[in-house]
Amino acid sequence: MRLPRLPDRVPVLSRDYKIKRVMSSTLLKEHGHECYADCSPQDCTIRIVRGVSLEAAWGYLEHELGHAFVFELGFRPRLEDDKTLEEDIVEKLMPAWLGCIQSLRGNRG
Repeated sequence: MRLPRLPDRVPVLSRDYKIKRVMSSTLLKEHGHECYADCSPQDCTIRIVRGVSLEAAWGYLEHELGHAFVFELGFRPRLEDDKTLEEDIVEKLMPAWLGCIQSLRGNRG
C-alpha cells in the first residue's frame, strides 16, 4: 500500500501541531549532531528533514508525536533532567498513539 504524504497538521489532545519539512543543516545547527526530526511544543511544530523517504518521514513523525503527547500530558517538566527516560516513555507508549497515526495513514487494520 502506498503511503500518503505527511499531513500539514496533526491534532494532539487540545492543540494542533504543524508538520514542517526542513533542511538537515537546520537541525544539525540547532542540535549540534545529526538529527532527522524534532518536536517543539512551545510553537506546536514537528520538523522533519527533507530528503528522507516517505516511510522514514512517517516513522519520524510517529516518534515526534510521542514527544508531543509527553508534553501535552504535562510530563515534560518532570523529565527535563532525564532525557533518556523521556525517550523510553516515547518508545514504550507508542501503541497509545499509533491508532492516531494509522487513521491518518488510512490503515484501519
